[in-house]
Amino acid sequence: AAHLVARGAKLTLATALCLERWDDATRLAPTTSTSEKQFAITLAALRGKAEALRRMIDFGVDLDRPSADLYSHATALHHAVSSGSLKAVKVLVQAGAALDTKDSAWNATPLGWADYYIAESKGDEPGKSYREIAAYLRDQEHLQGTDAKAC
Repeated sequence: AAHLVARGAKLTLATALCLERWDDATRLAPTTSTSEKQFAITLAALRGKAEALRRMIDFGVDLDRPSADLYSHATALHHAVSSGSLKAVKVLVQAGAALDTKDSAWNATPLGWADYYIAESKGDEPGKSYREIAAYLRDQEHLQGTDAKAC
């Protein structure tokens, strides 16, 4: 993306965030449509970009609304879980993302996704990050009193 932008491609909010071009993101956010903002937060979550997520929260994006244009079956929190980034998950949870929302493809909560990735990792190194995410989400569910069923 950086190569394309350097060659004159249009810089979007999602691209600015994922390239960590914070000044450009701040400049673009006020004129970016709601659907483009949902796309941007989804992309940032998929990439595990905690700082980009923080900025999207500051831009007033709806944390619990799926993007209509990218992986529309789940919320940003689900996608942050899939990225394996505990930092990204924490940013969204601390900003108030719903822990008990189920995706429309597998009917699972973000914790359910973490548990799935743990099972799929079969004890390898990436499984460690999913175990940390699952433990964090369980703690948060307990603290919030949601104790949502994972699947």
